[in-house]
Amino acid sequence: MGCNDGYCEIKKQDKYPEKRDLDGVYFMIQRDGRWVNVCFTDMTVEEREQMTKDRPAEWWSRLAWHLAGRLRLFGDHFDIKGEE
Repeated sequence: MGCNDGYCEIKKQDKYPEKRDLDGVYFMIQRDGRWVNVCFTDMTVEEREQMTKDRPAEWWSRLAWHLAGRLRLFGDHFDIKGEE
């Protein structure tokens, strides 16, 4: 997988990203004619765009704080750091 402009591309043979359930933010979305609960970070770019359009600033703020907490948790747990 390669990342461009902050988005990671799904391998061409895969229709959806691998299910990892990392962030704990779930949405009911329709996939292949069925309604399923999908974690925000397990969505395609198009699904994320659909779920986030027209959301108020307060919603974005809460999402950012939640995702920051999850990133911190993973970094602390696995003792990883970003590139300098």
